Amino acid sequence: MGKEISEQVLQNTGLPENLIRNEFESLLKRHGLSEETLTLDALRDVLADYLQDIFTDPRNRHS
Repeated sequence: MGKEISEQVLQNTGLPENLIRNEFESLLKRHGLSEETLTLDALRDVLADYLQDIFTDPRNRHS
């Protein structure tokens, strides 16, 4: 089921897969996951951490 979740996420981003796949795999790896072991609960945690990083990184703030 994990591979199906990954493919659906990648397709639904609307971004070119070659750009998003590496970032997504990197996020999974940081959480000790792979596309094969991904669950919906794990995906929620990964994406929540990713959004938290984006919103708290000073480089992403506009003055």
